[in-house]
Amino acid sequence: MTTFAVSKTGRKTINGNTLTCTITYFGSSSYESGELDVYAKWSGSATKMTLTVETVDYYTGETVSFGNGSTSSNSTTSLDKFWHTPAADKISIYACTEVNSGGTNHALYTQLEGTDGY
Repeated sequence: MTTFAVSKTGRKTINGNTLTCTITYFGSSSYESGELDVYAKWSGSATKMTLTVETVDYYTGETVSFGNGSTSSNSTTSLDKFWHTPAADKISIYACTEVNSGGTNHALYTQLEGTDGY
């Protein structure tokens, strides 16, 4: 089992409920591929949620070949995006989690910048 080395969690309280987004990254080595997992959770009732992730090269700002995309649901309390990752230099991972609470859309931004996954 892979042990994750770098993780960052963002939290936001909305109408008494908590929205969290956790970015977890384990860099690739010569022995195994790396892993990137972005998980969002809402403590309230099932609602519309969207999770969008963009991963860029830390030095150039260019989008890399993994860790990009969106997922959404009209009735959920959690969303997850997962990738097996190739070897990469330092990267930055940006996530935006959107949730609808009480008829209003709210966003939580979480970022993990300049990591090599170790």
